[in-house]
Amino acid sequence: MGTFPASATTRLLPALVFFPVAVFLLAFFLGHHAVHPCEQLRLWLDRACIHQTDQALKIRQIHALPVFVARSSTMLVLWDDEYFQRLWCQLELATFAKHGGVAKVTFLPLWLAPWLLSALAMNLTLVTVIYLQMEVLTTDKLVSFLNAVAPARFWQTPFGVFSGAAMGTAVLGLLVALAWSSPFKIKLRSHALMLEQMASFDCRGAQCTEEEDRRLVQRQIRELFRAEVTEPEGPEQKNEMKAGHQPTASTAADEDAFSYLPGEPVCMLMDERPLDAFNVYVQESLRSSVLDAVGGELHVPYRTCLAAAMPLNFYSLVDILNVANPESLASYGAESYADFLWASAIGWMTNILLVFPIVYPIYLRMLKGTLSIQSTCLKGVLTVVSGAAAHAYLAVCLSSTFFFLLYQARSSFLLVVLALLLQLRYFFGGGGGISGPSVPCDCQPNKRHSSHPTYRPLCAENA
Repeated sequence: MGTFPASATTRLLPALVFFPVAVFLLAFFLGHHAVHPCEQLRLWLDRACIHQTDQALKIRQIHALPVFVARSSTMLVLWDDEYFQRLWCQLELATFAKHGGVAKVTFLPLWLAPWLLSALAMNLTLVTVIYLQMEVLTTDKLVSFLNAVAPARFWQTPFGVFSGAAMGTAVLGLLVALAWSSPFKIKLRSHALMLEQMASFDCRGAQCTEEEDRRLVQRQIRELFRAEVTEPEGPEQKNEMKAGHQPTASTAADEDAFSYLPGEPVCMLMDERPLDAFNVYVQESLRSSVLDAVGGELHVPYRTCLAAAMPLNFYSLVDILNVANPESLASYGAESYADFLWASAIGWMTNILLVFPIVYPIYLRMLKGTLSIQSTCLKGVLTVVSGAAAHAYLAVCLSSTFFFLLYQARSSFLLVVLALLLQLRYFFGGGGGISGPSVPCDCQPNKRHSSHPTYRPLCAENA
């Protein structure tokens, strides 16, 4: 057991890495057809389901929007740079906030899929280069090269093992850093913009083609969030509200726009507090939910990082099965093939779960610091160096687990695992971490807004 013909080892990479990744990509792009083969998927689109030219029909359909919301299982927000600027998107969001709650809103930034696919491509390239390097660069050639760099006894020490792994992986990191930096830069910019848009959200600044639509939508938002506004209690507050909404030429025009609502006072139509309550919902409850789901600017969900490292994960099988002769086992410090398999399985599982995912948040942090530099030339150099350094650190963590396992230093291995767990907790312990996204309770107000006169915590309600 443990010996494979040379022709078989050359087929391990396509069979154990390329094929599984191809299956994943097939499911990624076409999986929705297989998930619901017999069940018809129904989508409600406002542009297709709300009449755009018949004003009276449009008004009735806007009022019926909560009915559609109540019959919907979830609201999928495909966020781009202009999402929070679109008036009709705001109306849908306000309706779900009132009748569905934040639990029914699934927030999916559009930068996430391109980032994942680019990370997969880079890791697949990295794995291919490593495999070809191992095929071309034999053990004798590698030993000769290392001995020319430093004495042989140095490479037999733990520091030598870690240094060799870091050097080799850093060179590979240089090759992929330039291509890697572009999707990471887009991720940093888009993620920061998304959170900033929610933090400074104001529904009054929405864009719309027809100004008449603005009055219709804001009137609907006022109806949705009117119950969330504390009514003025004292006579001075009531007089102040009335004085602040004296009929003018502008309000008269608005009153005409809402003349289909008999008996509703103009002061209620012009009350800004429900709009403020909706703004607070987006700035607080929705933003907290998004932070739990996809994290902050420097965060990538743990499960997404696992998927991005898929080529490296599958390469573990290639590395284990590529040991083709008993002589090579001695170079790994293993006495038998069974010992080698046992140590390799534990080592690779440790690296898959604790090491590979951390390279992405590490590189994001290094890249963010690099992008703050003014010099274009220095910024480009440090971008490449950052990619190499992130991969070198990855190699040090990876080699440390194997070294202590193969040489049966169990106590040292346990210390390494503990350090890796603490490291993983630091990078993924917040929102969107290992345990997955959680839905915040809207009944816990943020201190910054809890004293605001228009703020009242929103809870999920049935339509």
